[in-house]
Amino acid sequence: MAAGRDFIVVLVGDAGLRTSLIARLGMTGRTVVTAHDRTELARWRELDSGSTLIIDAGLLPSDKPVNAENLRAYVWSGRIFVIGGDRFDDASNPPVRFVNPATATVDIMTNLASCP
Repeated sequence: MAAGRDFIVVLVGDAGLRTSLIARLGMTGRTVVTAHDRTELARWRELDSGSTLIIDAGLLPSDKPVNAENLRAYVWSGRIFVIGGDRFDDASNPPVRFVNPATATVDIMTNLASCP
């Protein structure tokens, strides 16, 4: 299985947002996979650190604070976009971005376009 910056796993509950992301990402030539819950992420963890996860904040583990360190340890080792939550745009850890649900598709596409 190919891995790297073109491989993106989408775990988003809102059907409209999920569809928008999948369509826009697919049009850029990226390989997009959907997961239905956190337990499915285990099958994609073998991807290298260049892969991307897009996840709803509400689907993250509730027993740990939502911060870059816990996301790295318990959820994903690659780049992460968290949609929603109580803060946006964590500039202190660029591989982990918190985005506003209202502008998520545009924010994610813009950020991915600017990444090497």
